[in-house]
Amino acid sequence: MTAPVRSAILFWRAIDDSGSTAAVTPDCFRRQIETIATAGIPVVKLQDIRSANQSIALTFDGAYRTYAEIALPILESYGYPSTLFVSSGHCKRGGRYLKWDELRTIAQQGGVEIGAQGVTLSDWSAKGSMQLAAEMDECAEEISQYTGTMALALAYPFGRSDRRIQWLASQRFRLAVGRTPRFAGADSELFSLPRIDARYFRQLFWLHHLHGDAGAHWVSKCEFFNALPALRSIIRVHD
Repeated sequence: MTAPVRSAILFWRAIDDSGSTAAVTPDCFRRQIETIATAGIPVVKLQDIRSANQSIALTFDGAYRTYAEIALPILESYGYPSTLFVSSGHCKRGGRYLKWDELRTIAQQGGVEIGAQGVTLSDWSAKGSMQLAAEMDECAEEISQYTGTMALALAYPFGRSDRRIQWLASQRFRLAVGRTPRFAGADSELFSLPRIDARYFRQLFWLHHLHGDAGAHWVSKCEFFNALPALRSIIRVHD
């Protein structure tokens, strides 16, 4: 019997020394990419992940400036493609976020796909369908206008979606990703693709053995860790 296709989509947010719980340090990121290379794990484009066996796709949320300053030079040195998800409202602010002219330069260099993440990072489940559709459209249109590329992929803010949100995404994008830490494969839903938080791989052993039995065991634990906040919330409600 042929083994099912199984790959992984990793995601990062900030890459800095701030000590933020959402960040990995620059040194940790560098060692993670080195580990992927040393382990010989193929890195593929996000759009190819469902058909690529025992591979990895690299994604980044938020369009933080540290992506251009720290992550991109390392990725380019290995020739690795990546997807950068943009919240278009942040691009107008600058500061810790990349501006549109910077994103255009990155997009034109090749190797980086610019994806959509809405206009503002907010809970989409609380929004009506017309409002939500308008936000998806506005983000995609601004990406096209300011970078000269089409946003083919969507990342749900905070990784949250439901069938209604996924259907709206399917009318506008080729695929969409959440933040459920599971492997991705041919049977993964195209508009609810799972991604694994790269913070779970600060210990490089698990990343090196991602596609072995040890890695599979660790990813199953990551899914449990990811569910803990919701479980705690349910317990509090029923106390």
